[in-house]
Amino acid sequence: MPQITAKGTITLAGKVINNKEGEFDLDIGSPERKMVKGANGPVGHTETPTTPFVEFTAYDTSQTSLDELGKMVDVTLSIRTDTGKSYVMTNAVSAKPVGMKKGEIALRFEAMKCNEVK
Repeated sequence: MPQITAKGTITLAGKVINNKEGEFDLDIGSPERKMVKGANGPVGHTETPTTPFVEFTAYDTSQTSLDELGKMVDVTLSIRTDTGKSYVMTNAVSAKPVGMKKGEIALRFEAMKCNEVK
């Protein structure tokens, strides 16, 4: 029986992030496709580019800088999952305002590209 991805180790600009176990959302930026219908049925499809992103929760520690996280641009972000898959986002930017609530930091990074590394 195949293993289901349950957690991932996130490395951001060369530093391992203390992220909340099992909580990350990854979109690799596949194009959104829509079917085009003609009078006699479907005739093809259109494609709209999407932006790769990852959302996750990090813990605030004595070594965490909210200011640094909020100013990150053009960084490399990688995710290594417990199923052995790895994803690398290049030219990533911190995409939403960074703040902390009860020791947790909600983060979203968007990138130019996300590749699955095999």
